[in-house]
Amino acid sequence: MKPLEEIRAQLGQVSDPLALLEGIFACAPVGLQIFEASGRCLLVNQAFRNLFGAEPPPEYNVLEDEIAERNGVLDLVHRAFAGETITIGPIWYDPRELTQVRVPQGRRVAISSTFFPLLDGAGKVSHVAIVFKDLTTEIEAREQAEQERDLLRAIFRQSGDGIVVCDEEGIIRGFNPEAERQHGVDRRAVPPEQWSSVYGLLDMRGQALPLSDTPLYRALKGERVENARWMVRRPDAAVRILTGTALPLQHADGSPAGAVVTTRDETERLRLEEDLRRQSATTQRLYEEAQELHRIKDEFLATVSHELRTPLQAILGWARLLQETDEGPARRMHGLATIERNARVQARLVDDILDASRLVSGTLRLDWKPVDLAAIVRTVGDGFKEPASAKGVGLSLDVPAGPVVVGGDATRLQQIVWNVLSNALKFTPAAHRVDVRLRAQEGQAVLRVADSGIGIDPEFLPHVFDPFWQADSSTTRAHGGLGLGLALVSHLVEMHGGSVEAHSDGRGQGAVFTIRLRLEEPDATATAPASVAREARIPGRLSGVRVLVVEDEADTRDLLSAALGHSGALVEPAASAGEALEALRRRRRACAT
Repeated sequence: MKPLEEIRAQLGQVSDPLALLEGIFACAPVGLQIFEASGRCLLVNQAFRNLFGAEPPPEYNVLEDEIAERNGVLDLVHRAFAGETITIGPIWYDPRELTQVRVPQGRRVAISSTFFPLLDGAGKVSHVAIVFKDLTTEIEAREQAEQERDLLRAIFRQSGDGIVVCDEEGIIRGFNPEAERQHGVDRRAVPPEQWSSVYGLLDMRGQALPLSDTPLYRALKGERVENARWMVRRPDAAVRILTGTALPLQHADGSPAGAVVTTRDETERLRLEEDLRRQSATTQRLYEEAQELHRIKDEFLATVSHELRTPLQAILGWARLLQETDEGPARRMHGLATIERNARVQARLVDDILDASRLVSGTLRLDWKPVDLAAIVRTVGDGFKEPASAKGVGLSLDVPAGPVVVGGDATRLQQIVWNVLSNALKFTPAAHRVDVRLRAQEGQAVLRVADSGIGIDPEFLPHVFDPFWQADSSTTRAHGGLGLGLALVSHLVEMHGGSVEAHSDGRGQGAVFTIRLRLEEPDATATAPASVAREARIPGRLSGVRVLVVEDEADTRDLLSAALGHSGALVEPAASAGEALEALRRRRRACAT
């Protein structure tokens, strides 16, 4: 028996088969629609109306449905009307989008539909029925999930943080481009035991990072790890510093799904912070040094004022005394000697200041020639014997009888020896000694000045050759000086290609200064400056010699004129270059007449 005949037989047992079929059609929970063979809609049930929110108008023909055509399923519809059972979908369908007919109401739904033909007694298609299934919720959820996946993929690919994901077995499944850049390798499907070696994981000491300390592994074990820091050594040997947060992942049912770690490359930021710390420390150090230099400058100015005022007081005092009283010849000579001695002290202080200025500005020049250093040491030493004896300090000179020739400026070499020996005597109290020894050793002239004086504190020793540094202000006031002598020694020795060093075992232990200069071959022309005690003399008488003195400072001009006149010169003073030129013109006119 054919299926249709079987159904008819079964319906024949029902008292009202039409009512039964109507009830089934009307109450079916799925949308039902029946078309004539021509494609015109014949019937729809309530579930259809609820699904689409509308009912097709009489002129609607499914065989001309442009939505089906746009979705590429219109040929399937035609096949259904040709007698095939066809399932279509899912597709999105909104009856309001139809243009061949007007459907003012309706809603957009996702449907799957099954077309099946209804045959007449002759086996021909008389009608076509469609069963609709509402998939809107499922499709929307699927599309939302797909959108979320696309968004997550975009975030994963484009994130500025590295993202690494592993499954519940610890196999790396996700490794975004930033993670590849940070590690210098792409994703490797390796177990946790190989993470450290494959990805170059290091602790902050540069040692291989233990698996138990690896943030991703800790998260895999259920721990939430935040603000962890570790390092990565890339295949190119570059080391990057990473910080990251690792979290365990779970399936919807709460079972473990793996772990994820997000990493940020902090190398440049930390390097910048370190640079800023160094710059800050440097700035602080420079500020402190500037403050210290400011303090030293103030102390130096106070010292200069004191050192210049002290001899000036003696000069002014004796000058007034000699002007206002009638002292005897001996007393007058003593006063004049005192004035001269203090004037020389002032002159040396001024010379030291000028030399320091020339050294700083780079304008100090050396008159280079072979120099007998032994003669200089003897000359300077002899000049200090009297003041050393007056102070009660023993002074010994151990100098070779023959020449010790070095290259340099004789005057500056004498200044070096004078400053070192003066410094030793200054800080050596009575009943102590200063020993000076000069030797030629291994191609060098070695001058050693040792004293048994007050010594040098260890914290001050590194600064002993710095300009303006003083061991302490009270010591300076007790012993005098500007704090420039040893600084000049250091610079002048360096300009001569030599070295100078100071040694002391501490306060009360004396000090030793050692100067080394390169030896030159002995030369009969080697020179030494005149004795430091020798006074300037005007060479010979100037009787009848005309001298034009040009000096803008009146007292100096008067002094030079008087000294030259005392030697018999015919002196014409001038206060400026203009006056000097006018004097020359007058003299030329006088000679012409």
